[in-house]
Amino acid sequence: FVLVHLAPGDHFTDFGPDAAKRAQAERIDAGFDRPVIVQYASWLSRAILLDFGTSLKFQRPVRELVAPRTVNTLVLGLCALVLATLVGIPSGVVTGTRDAGLLCSSIRAASSALIALPPLVVALALMAGTARAGWLPPPGVGLSNMFVPVIALALPIAALIGRAGLSLTA
Repeated sequence: FVLVHLAPGDHFTDFGPDAAKRAQAERIDAGFDRPVIVQYASWLSRAILLDFGTSLKFQRPVRELVAPRTVNTLVLGLCALVLATLVGIPSGVVTGTRDAGLLCSSIRAASSALIALPPLVVALALMAGTARAGWLPPPGVGLSNMFVPVIALALPIAALIGRAGLSLTA
């Protein structure tokens, strides 16, 4: 809440320089002319009741916007967890049961890199690689659009699962 108020500009800045009067009226309408502490108290009292107000962008209650996106997020997370488990356990078993070799060294190096790199960097690298190779599907909603996000979420978790298996066998 505080960071949003400290950042320059707001939703109404997009109205452009010629629409300053309209933007100011909209800010007053949204209650942005009140002191920050009053805005925060108002927001917090509504948030406790799970009333997050109306989206300025979509002009609809936020509650209506969250529900369908929650289902998508759960599906994405579940797919990533399944993939991470399917990759992480075998990699942990392989590295934990075999002596050093090219395969074990490669798996350990990859898992170390995936743990060390921030997930955002891994996701951006995957996006860049798949886009450059032409593997990305056209924008939209569907299972084909979940490919890169699922892998981006699953790889660091799989590395952690594999490392946990490695430490259990050591």
